[in-house]
Amino acid sequence: MCKHCLKPICPSGCPNAEEVPIVEECEYCKEGIREGDRYLEIEDIYLHEDCLSDMSSTELAELIGGVWKCGDSFA
Repeated sequence: MCKHCLKPICPSGCPNAEEVPIVEECEYCKEGIREGDRYLEIEDIYLHEDCLSDMSSTELAELIGGVWKCGDSFA
């Protein structure tokens, strides 16, 4: 039993808790995506679910390699 949290298996907030392994790096916040986190994968781009929610559609389009263009004018 842990002397800090008084539990047999320490929850994540306990100082004695084992660190959950990082499986990928979020392209938006540059922090680790940990095993068990929900995240989006687009080719070789990884985003935390919360980071994706915080992004504008413009930021997402540019992050995945989209190029903004203007249509041709017909005179």
